[in-house]
Amino acid sequence: MPPRSRVNASRRQGRRRKEPVVKNITTYVGVDAHKKDLFVARLIGDQTTPVTWQVANEPNAVRRLVRKLEREAPGPVQMCYEAGAGV
Repeated sequence: MPPRSRVNASRRQGRRRKEPVVKNITTYVGVDAHKKDLFVARLIGDQTTPVTWQVANEPNAVRRLVRKLEREAPGPVQMCYEAGAGV
């Protein structure tokens, strides 16, 4: 005969949390591409003012930008890219 639980099934506590322990905070990034430069704007979570900066429109600079975003983002990254007619 298997051992019986000492806790009555009707009195067991639920183990489900109502909120997730880790919240996914999305980082939003907008990139405006020009011939020589990329203009970048970033919002993390529910921030209302973007952080903006400018990087060179070169492959190594884009790789550094991606690494920076991956390192500093607390969760997933959503990115929007806008290229002008001259790019």
